[in-house]
Amino acid sequence: MKEIDANQTKRAEAFALWMNAPMPMVTIFKTLDVTNLVRVSQRYHYKFNMLMCWCIGRAASQVEEFYRLPVDKKLMQYDRLGVNE
Repeated sequence: MKEIDANQTKRAEAFALWMNAPMPMVTIFKTLDVTNLVRVSQRYHYKFNMLMCWCIGRAASQVEEFYRLPVDKKLMQYDRLGVNE
């Protein structure tokens, strides 16, 4: 974990607003066709929710902004993503 200067990031304005939010969170809505994921779930007897979480985590790990969180009015960059269930 290391401190990042928020003004030097691509999304400096968004981070300035985010830093002052009482509970900073990210919510994303996207319509997806999960037909293939359902087929894989049924074919290999995997839980659909487990596969969906894996896909979301894999996609999020490729977005650098998800590694950054405000801590005590500082922007910190983490080495790994933290996943909540």
